[in-house]
Amino acid sequence: MRQTICQECGAPNKAEAVVCSSCGVQLDHAENRLFNRLKEQGVFSRIASAPFRLVRWILKKIKLVLSVVAVVLVLGGGFILFLIFAPMGWPDYSDIPQSDATHKEAAKALAAMKRDENPVAFTPDSACVVANQLLFPPTKTAGGNAKANGKEAPEPEKVNGRAAVEKYGDNRFEFALTGRIYGKVRWRLSAIFQGNREKEGNFEIERFRLGNLAIPQSLMRPLAIRILRTLNPEEELSAWLARVRGGRMQLRQGQNEHFTLTFAEDGK
Repeated sequence: MRQTICQECGAPNKAEAVVCSSCGVQLDHAENRLFNRLKEQGVFSRIASAPFRLVRWILKKIKLVLSVVAVVLVLGGGFILFLIFAPMGWPDYSDIPQSDATHKEAAKALAAMKRDENPVAFTPDSACVVANQLLFPPTKTAGGNAKANGKEAPEPEKVNGRAAVEKYGDNRFEFALTGRIYGKVRWRLSAIFQGNREKEGNFEIERFRLGNLAIPQSLMRPLAIRILRTLNPEEELSAWLARVRGGRMQLRQGQNEHFTLTFAEDGK
């Protein structure tokens, strides 16, 4: 039969006894001693706090991971913005060609485009003039000048820009949109095409760039159209860009200053 021995007088007592039948001292059962010892050692408090410690550990790890991700995004985003907006040797594109011959060629090309003739012949200078006339029509320019001549100077546009066409070597052309954001940060969207002599002068895409950053062809047209709509809500140049279907260079001796563009029919 199981008994409890009194810790004071050593008298045997029944297992379930609370006080000693001999001396009256409260009996210290073995399980009570174990419980008290574990309690003194803080075992129960550690067991009770284990889920909270686990949650804190997980939150610390999540915070660490998020901090690393944030640093990577900030540094990576800053580097990408630097690649996009740092000039790093961009062409100046400072002046739109102004010669009478160029403007006559531009007027002829623009009239042919509006008559839906195909293909339409351009030189780099006439293409530059046509693009800027479509991007900044006279009515828009006149309104801006009228405001500028008033008492209050106009606020800087959020995004401004111009079109440019440059020729490099015998058979490479760069078509670019370039400008500034709030009159300070320079930006550029450009496409470089090359005439392929083996394919009778058809344009071959060499690369597209947003600033100095190469971008895939699938992003080029929608990005260009979005920028053009920001520059000119009337969408005149963006509408023509959407209709471009192909280009060809004249690569014969003495005629490689010209190229032609083919446009889809209006509305198709």
